Amino acid sequence: MKPIYTKPITGTWFEFRHHNTKEGKYYNDTLHNFTESQWRAKVREMKEAGLDQIALLATALKDKAYFKTDIFPEKWQLAVDDPIEIVLDEADKIGLKVYMSTGFYGNYRDRFEKQ
Repeated sequence: MKPIYTKPITGTWFEFRHHNTKEGKYYNDTLHNFTESQWRAKVREMKEAGLDQIALLATALKDKAYFKTDIFPEKWQLAVDDPIEIVLDEADKIGLKVYMSTGFYGNYRDRFEKQ
């Protein structure tokens, strides 16, 4: 029998706030208050753990973006003004690939409730 070769997982999802408040109750407030140095440390921590790629789950949530945009009149008021720029900058410095999904523009439950 041939040995089974399993490739290691070298990437992960990450987010600035979890869309489901019940699931995120243990860490949403903590992430909301992360400073620039904490976000940079978190990116380095992922790299040090052996990850070479990360995927941002959402660039917006609940009709608010994590960056300045004309799409929404409101922006998330986090401890840092632009967490996306901080993560991208630190990842670039250490050679960590970042993939960005669009995320939750509007109420993510709408498509289920209207059927």
